Amino acid sequence: MLLPETLVWSQLLLLHLGDAHGKRRVVPVLRDSLPPPDYRALRVVIGGLSGRAAPAATTNKIL
Repeated sequence: MLLPETLVWSQLLLLHLGDAHGKRRVVPVLRDSLPPPDYRALRVVIGGLSGRAAPAATTNKIL
């Protein structure tokens, strides 16, 4: 199971995984460990599963 502590960055994924017995593991996935389309697809899926939507276009307010 993917745990909420999972981190998604452009160059690195830190997958925090847990099982039914409470055992936890951290699995690092470096960007250069997969072909670029596969890494991007994994990043998108992990981001979706962990509830992180792609960042929207930012706007700057002038106060």
